[in-house]
Amino acid sequence: MLVDVVWPIFAVSDLCSRQQCPTSIETETSISAFDVVRSKDTETIAWIKKGAQQGNVLAQFNLGGAYLKGNGVSRDTIEAYKWLFLAADNGHNDARAICNALAKKMDAGAVVKAQELANNWQVDFSKTSKWRR
Repeated sequence: MLVDVVWPIFAVSDLCSRQQCPTSIETETSISAFDVVRSKDTETIAWIKKGAQQGNVLAQFNLGGAYLKGNGVSRDTIEAYKWLFLAADNGHNDARAICNALAKKMDAGAVVKAQELANNWQVDFSKTSKWRR
């Protein structure tokens, strides 16, 4: 079965490309404008999750958005921040802007927990990716 995936649409990506992100972006606007995979299809999300776990930056961005919006997965801001943080760490500017906006809405303990989860994931990924080469 073919699944139609709608890749992310992010209203501030034009601002980011003009070097005006993330400080010029209003927190409320950046999070509400974030539109990720629209499908709630669990098969679609499973493929995105697989890509994210293999280090694909677009999949990490999409998975973070899915957790943020509750599309195909339970809404979970810590998991959302974790995957968006990983995408940002891999150079995704929109993910960086969303992380900054999301951090302002989360309590400090939740941000620290999400960053620890992301760092642990990176350590585990670097160990296993050596065997994949």
